[in-house]
Amino acid sequence: MERKRSAIIESFVNGKRQCDIMRSLNIPKERRKFVYSIIQRYLETGSVKDKSRSGRPIAITTTRIKIIIRHRIRRNPRRSMRKMSSKLKISPTSVHKIVLRFWTDTTDICPPGCKINSTKYKDRILEPVVKDLGANMFNKNRFLFQQDGAPAHAARITQTWLFRKYSRFYQ
Repeated sequence: MERKRSAIIESFVNGKRQCDIMRSLNIPKERRKFVYSIIQRYLETGSVKDKSRSGRPIAITTTRIKIIIRHRIRRNPRRSMRKMSSKLKISPTSVHKIVLRFWTDTTDICPPGCKINSTKYKDRILEPVVKDLGANMFNKNRFLFQQDGAPAHAARITQTWLFRKYSRFYQ
């Protein structure tokens, strides 16, 4: 692309017309605006390079930084994202996005596109997964299981099941 731009400007400086430039470089008629805009840019700026874009530059997150953040979070889950961003010299937003990706892994409990109703929620998630959370993950210590207001979570079947299995469950 850069070569083609340079060739357009070289031909223009040598006195060729736009239609002759297009013919000599095999540029189709549909791309007439391309040739015109390259020449205009050259006349205005003296260069054919792209203009700098306005707005915030894109944050660069390398694999190395992702690994460092993941390691630091595993060591200390209460670590401040702001402090981590200043030490790594990247934006707090980038750190936050990496941490979100790290903590919100997808699961294979339900295939993509699967709609969950209260019965499926109870059968596929509550009984096989949540039932063993206390025993396996938390060594029978106290833990908090929190749901949002999704219809399957607030359904009577779900609430009844949780109340029966966990006597300390609050409605």
